[in-house]
Formats: sequence, C-alpha cells, structure tokens
Amino acid sequence: MSTRSRLRRIPTAVAALVAVAALTAVGVVGQSRADATPAAVVPPTVAPVDSTSLVCPAPIASGTALNTTITAASAAILPVVAATSGAPGPGIAEVGPLGSSVFVPKLRLSRLDSGAGYTVTGKSTGPVVATATGTFAPGLAADQLTRGNSGRYSGLAALPCGPALTDAWFIGGGSAVGRLTQLFLSNVDDSPAQVDVLLYGTRGPISAPSALGVVVAPRSRVVISLPTLVPGQPLVALHVIAQAGRISPAVLDNQVNGLVPQGLEYLPVTSAHRRVVIPGVLSGPGSRTLMLLAPANNAQVVVSVLTVDGALTQVGLASFTLSAGRVTQVRLDKVLHGQAVGLVLTSDQPIVAGVHTVLVGSPTDTADVAGTAALDTVGMITGLSPQQSNSLVVAAPGAAGRLQITTHAVGKPVAATTRTVVIPAASSVRVSLPSVPGAAWTWVVLEPAAGSGPLYAARVSAGGNGRGTLITMAPVLPLRPLTSIPASAYQVGLDDR
Repeated sequence: MSTRSRLRRIPTAVAALVAVAALTAVGVVGQSRADATPAAVVPPTVAPVDSTSLVCPAPIASGTALNTTITAASAAILPVVAATSGAPGPGIAEVGPLGSSVFVPKLRLSRLDSGAGYTVTGKSTGPVVATATGTFAPGLAADQLTRGNSGRYSGLAALPCGPALTDAWFIGGGSAVGRLTQLFLSNVDDSPAQVDVLLYGTRGPISAPSALGVVVAPRSRVVISLPTLVPGQPLVALHVIAQAGRISPAVLDNQVNGLVPQGLEYLPVTSAHRRVVIPGVLSGPGSRTLMLLAPANNAQVVVSVLTVDGALTQVGLASFTLSAGRVTQVRLDKVLHGQAVGLVLTSDQPIVAGVHTVLVGSPTDTADVAGTAALDTVGMITGLSPQQSNSLVVAAPGAAGRLQITTHAVGKPVAATTRTVVIPAASSVRVSLPSVPGAAWTWVVLEPAAGSGPLYAARVSAGGNGRGTLITMAPVLPLRPLTSIPASAYQVGLDDR
C-alpha cells in the first residue's frame, strides 16, 4: 500500500484541535456580549503547511577520516488533508549549505515520494538547510549522519535535521579531560538571534556569564566549546533559550582516552516534563547510565521499565529523589543486567532525562537517547545506508500499538513496500529495517495505525569502520504537516459599526 493511500485520514489530534478551538470561540463571544444576538461560530481552518525549513546544524568533516552525509526526502502525505481547504499547489524541495546572502542548493527533489543526498568531505561546512514549498512541504524530512573512520573522531553519529526553536534541552556531555563537547548554535533567519545557555552539573547550576546573551548573526553559526567555557565538568545538562529570534542547536559529544577514541555522538534535543518516555536502552557489553535533572525544584521520580514482555518495577530502579539543579547519574547496567528495555519516568516536577550508552569493543563507541516526543503523526528517517544495520526501538507505554512502516529505495526503481508491526502494551521492542538490495540507501515513513496506542521511537544504526562496529541512536521526530488558521466570528449590526 502506498504512502499516499495510507494517509487519507485526518489525525485525531487535528480533529481535537479544531473542536477545542471552536468551543473556545463560543465561550469568548458569549462572555463579551451576553445580551447580543448569538453569532455564527466559524471554526478554524485546518490546512497543510505550505512552507517548511529544516536545519542540519553540524556537517563536520576532516580529510578522509571524517565525513557527514546529508539526506532528505519528501513523502506524499497531502491526502491527509484532502478534506480541508487551502491545499498547497505544486512546489519544490531543495537542500544546500546556508549562504551569507543567497541560498544556492546542491540538490533538488524533482517529485514527491523521492529522496536525495550528498556527502560533506574534506573539511567541515556551515549549516545545511532543507526547504520545501507547496505539496513538498508537509512531508519534508532530513537527516545528517556523521561517520568517523579514524583518529579521535572515530564513531557514528546520527541527527535528525529539525526546525528552528526557541527552547531546547540537552543532557549529557562534559568537559573533563578527554571529553570534548561542542554546542552549535545556527541562525538561518535574516535577523540576529540572542541566546542564553544555562548549564547544570553534578553539583548544581554552573556559572557561565559568557554563555548569556550570545548573539548569533543572521545566517551564521556560533560554536561553543564546553572545555573552554566551563572546564573540568564530568557531566552537564544544557538549556538553550532564544531570548530574541530563533535558533537551531546541536551538541556533539566526543571522547578519547589518551590517543584511543572512545565514541562520537550527537546528543538528542529533549525537553522538561513530568512524564518522560525513553523508548529504548540498548543491550550488549558496556555501560548504561541514566542521567536525570530536576531544573527548578526537588523531585520525586518513579520509574517503570518496559520490556518485550510488559512493564515491571525493577529492584534498584524503582524511584529516586532528585535535588533541584543537580544532574544525577544512575548506572543501569548494574540493575538491568544487559537487557534491552524502555523507560517511563513519572515525576511530581518537570525533569530532563536521558541514557548514555558506552559499547565496549574495538573500537569503543557511544549512543545517547533522551526523553522523546510521541509519534502522534507521520515520522520519517531519511538516510539508512546499506553499509550498516538499521533498526527501530519502539515503545508503547500504554495500550498496544501498531506501526505502519513504508520503505522507499533511492538509486533503484522499485516500488515502496509497507508492513505493519505490533508493539504489545507496556513494552519496548526492536524492529529491523532491512535494506533494499541494489539501492544506494533507503528512507522510511512511519505512521501509527488507526486505533494504535501512543508510540515513541528511536532509530539505531550500526556499521563497521574496518576496526570494529560503530553505533548511534537518534529520536524519530513527528512531522507537523498541518496548521490551524483561526477564524473570527462576525455579527451583523455589531461588527460593522
């Protein structure tokens, strides 16, 4: 079944949005003129987005030792909004480096349900931007995959390219000896952005005056090195707040032991909530560390462990008391004994949470996962190379879930294939994403099936570099293909005075 035919339903969340907006409009009109003739209430118009811009903030490269591949795809999801007005007309999708004044794309998508990509080699570049208009905009997605073959940057690191933000959290990284964590702040707009970066460590908030009021010029990027900013910190959390404008942040974490590389990873963007779902913790040799932060107030946290056989309360991992402003670490491998699980954390205060995995081998590599947004609409992964194994970890913390996975091939003219996987209630499972023989790479569209319980997902990719296996994780972000346009109520005799 094609992506186009599968997506003819309007998401439940959109229908609820329309209903809530309509009820709100009724209340406002009634309260303002209780004695007036009731006005006709016009619900907001739900329409597809007609313009999308995604930022790949850190395409790093160094000779033949390090490169970054940028991939983009646009799925034909316009039938989602076939019953609404304002459908966008034909458009275009383009990908290329952010220029100081004129955007010159390196590639274009010529049709819907297609993908393309290119590799940054030799030396690092500034941010790469993927833009789309018209019918290409609702289903645009892009990823960057950095591969280090040798030297201190040996590792595999995936990052979904996302929209500009005003608020973002990262947990993990540090500035102790042997650890280089860098914060990339990209501004793709035509006006300056002013950013505050608040830092928290294992002993509490970290004073860093030079990280406040950071100005990022239009169409440019600022890179902040944590060892220079706040040296000697074993573990940190960062809160990036755009006080003016918008920002596209990314955090790259790199570790070495002397001259021996110890892993490379982009930390996932996350946020602070009272309920946090971490879709998967990897199995295998090495360490797993749960990182927790209650930014403002002391918090009581209860942990539920999601296994392939359902939820359980694990001895030694049932509950925690967090001190406000301090990053707390919990070694999971000592209580989970190497099994793959998902986590649900419930707190009486907003918290930030993530898991840092160190897979010991030759070479050693790291993988990070954090609290992830629910996959409540379509999600996409665009750059799945056949030179690595690819899979999903999917959690259904409540009712059982059903996920439709449509695989598209790039470089080989084969029809897309669709399958449905079932995730039992209160469980976390790993789902293989097989490659297409003869294809340059694949991209997948993920959609919760009708009636599915809430789902949370992360991508896992592993591949060798001639000396061993490298690994990375990255969240699957839900697309936002619809926008709600408010409508005003009009009363004859009252509004035309």
